[in-house]
Amino acid sequence: MQVLKDDIRASIIKAASDEFYVKGYIGSSMRDIAKRAGVSLSNTYNYFPNKNELFSEVTTPMRNTITEIFNESVNSGFSTGNEFNGYAEKLAERLAQLSEENRKSIIILMEKSEGTESGITKEEISSMLEKHFAEELGADDSCVYKLIASNFISGILAIFKEDNNLSIENGLKKYLKYHISGVASLKGRV
Repeated sequence: MQVLKDDIRASIIKAASDEFYVKGYIGSSMRDIAKRAGVSLSNTYNYFPNKNELFSEVTTPMRNTITEIFNESVNSGFSTGNEFNGYAEKLAERLAQLSEENRKSIIILMEKSEGTESGITKEEISSMLEKHFAEELGADDSCVYKLIASNFISGILAIFKEDNNLSIENGLKKYLKYHISGVASLKGRV
């Protein structure tokens, strides 16, 4: 039996990440990932039995982190202007740090995971936020909440795609303050 080596495994994961980032899950193939990693196709299958498991290896840690961040956001509230500003600042800093360390994984997970079992889509997070808005603000404007949630996620992703990490943090702070104050104004909190 062949001994699996950590450096080969890491090379396959990096190649898969690069391939998924460029081509998305559907456009990527195990053959192209193996070639990019400099590993034979059969050896790639020794490490990962299929493309979905390899995609899951690349994205699961980030999926868990993003889900945790958005669950915390949905479950934490604010009632005064000071709490609001502190909340927006903390969330922006956390997302900026996450983006700095894992920008490629975030984009793969949220924009290039179509066809997978382990991806998380903008629509899933938007749906979570939409339900939160309905609970907090009343269920009478579900179309508006869907639009707000979808635009929120799209805006965050657009900021994540910036090349400059300082621009990302500053952009997130401004965007989150803008967005959260707008949603809060619907309830009359800010």
